[in-house]
Amino acid sequence: MSENNAVTGRRKKALPESVAWVAADHIAPKIVKALLSIRPTEAGIVRRQAALLAYLNEEWRYQQAGLGTPAAFALEILQMSPSTMKERLALDRTLRDCPLAEEAFLEGRLTVCKVLALGPVLRAAPEKAAKWIERARKLGVRRLRRLVKDETSEAPERPAETMISFQAPPSVHLAFDAVLELGRMQIGQNVPRSQVIEALLAETGFSGHGEVPEGKDPKPEPKRAEVVLQGSPKPPSEAMARVVETLEELAEHLIQIDTIAASGPPSSVSEAMKQLDRLCPLERSLRIFQARLLRDLRETRAVHVMGFRRVSDFVENHLGVSERTARNMAADAELFEDIPSLMDVYIHREISLGKAHRVKWLTNGRGNDALCRRAREVTHRQFDRETRYLIHLRQCFPKLAARFRGPMPLPGLEGALMQELRKEGAKSEDIEAEFCKRHIEPIKEGCSLDPAENPVVMLRLEALLDLLVAAHWDDPPEAEERLLPRDRQTFGQSRRPIFIRFRVPLEIAADWRAAIKAIREQLGPFTPEWKAAVVLFAHVYEEWSRVDPESEPTQIKVLKRDNFLCQAPACPKRSNLESHHLKRRSQGGSNKATNLTILCHGDHQHVVHAGHAKVSGEAPQALRWELGCRAGHEPLLILRGERIVGGSRAPATR
Repeated sequence: MSENNAVTGRRKKALPESVAWVAADHIAPKIVKALLSIRPTEAGIVRRQAALLAYLNEEWRYQQAGLGTPAAFALEILQMSPSTMKERLALDRTLRDCPLAEEAFLEGRLTVCKVLALGPVLRAAPEKAAKWIERARKLGVRRLRRLVKDETSEAPERPAETMISFQAPPSVHLAFDAVLELGRMQIGQNVPRSQVIEALLAETGFSGHGEVPEGKDPKPEPKRAEVVLQGSPKPPSEAMARVVETLEELAEHLIQIDTIAASGPPSSVSEAMKQLDRLCPLERSLRIFQARLLRDLRETRAVHVMGFRRVSDFVENHLGVSERTARNMAADAELFEDIPSLMDVYIHREISLGKAHRVKWLTNGRGNDALCRRAREVTHRQFDRETRYLIHLRQCFPKLAARFRGPMPLPGLEGALMQELRKEGAKSEDIEAEFCKRHIEPIKEGCSLDPAENPVVMLRLEALLDLLVAAHWDDPPEAEERLLPRDRQTFGQSRRPIFIRFRVPLEIAADWRAAIKAIREQLGPFTPEWKAAVVLFAHVYEEWSRVDPESEPTQIKVLKRDNFLCQAPACPKRSNLESHHLKRRSQGGSNKATNLTILCHGDHQHVVHAGHAKVSGEAPQALRWELGCRAGHEPLLILRGERIVGGSRAPATR
């Protein structure tokens, strides 16, 4: 006869008697108690972090570190994701406005996710704070968000949207990206995809021709798959020994944290950063302990004994966090179990959690040290770019990728791609002409061949891979040759499909479907959606790309050369772009393209011209950056391009 678990009240799952006895009577209650004991200590650290980040965000103090955006500051200086920094700032605002919520949070009665969910209602009705805090203790995050939304429903609702999704060959995805880039050149670099799609349909004459279906959306967005931890249960004696060891280490660690985490309010930016340096390893060590405890829940099958199918289900329903946070915690447990060597470099803030997950994307059980070393020495933006490139190369051309294992730089890769293109019939003149069309200049003699130090090397590698992917498809006669894929795949049946997805309002989605239907009437009823989309892409590409290159001013040429992106390390901005003279005109600098680089307004006026950062060298292949310049002190970071080569906060000295 089935019983209910004493910890959660859920019905126990049927397991072998030995495993069920150990998990139910010993391991499960101990692990749950340990996870809950972490919460007050973690809350104190997170609260202090939030206050320090709010101090740095006030009056843009983070710019003194030489970075013009909070996202770049979080990634490169704090090794923290921008979304985490935003959550910390929102948490600080809510807790400062509501002392009752702060008290409940520090006592462990509220989690970060629940405080963020309660933020709108606590600001709208502070007199009801006690009632909402008590209600939040008994509800899950998902249910709590719905109640808060109903309570503050007087706010204007966003227009109804839907997801357009269709499977396509790789080269169609390249065509889609090319059209998006051209569209943003026409209507603005910072506009969302939906506005580019709207302009595309207006250009082809299909705007306003679709009928919005009544009722529910016929193509709802598919749910994101949850992380499911799999594996065989460990022997009871081994599992019990590991849990006891983890619990003993956790008890000692919590005592140490109480003495280290105490600190007063900061008096300067450098003091705030020093306090964050002390707090971040403590928070990361607690994250590691949580990952180890969740791993023990999986390995002993204690999570099933408590009545949950997945570790993420247990975390979401019993620990009071959101669905996304639960998935992330489960993924962290899997990450540090698969690659234990990442623990040390993560705790000591040599790499961020995002970089750690990207190392896992590339690793095959070997070469972890080389990948970690590369992750430490380049910016987050560059490592993400290199990771996606190597994954794309591995998916499309596994035999070629097998010859170039490990992180970048990969000597000989450009030559190998050139050789493969010549096998496809491409001539050297055609390849160079394509480089000219993409505004990619030749590599100058004496310049670095590291893609992180010389962005031209990375651009050439990306262009060669794009051309090689496109060369593997037969050219249908319906549209322009440069944009069209071929009719057959040559990558093998096991390759994962590629989908093109974009979210648009219902009216634009209706216009899109009407355009696809009209093109299918011309080409045939069995025309796949991707081929109909290519016809749209080709027409718009031809219309939007009519520019006389001889009449372009230097500013436009430099913008195209720098891909309409701020060239400051890790800066993601594409709006309010300005050209910066590497050598000032008052000091004899010229207006040539090699003396100009593109910066956003914040990095240009409030960072470089304010003296918090220095940039020198020759654009775009030999730029040198000094971030966080202070009189009498070493810069915080020194970079060649996107590669960290020195500074007081370089990974080797951090």
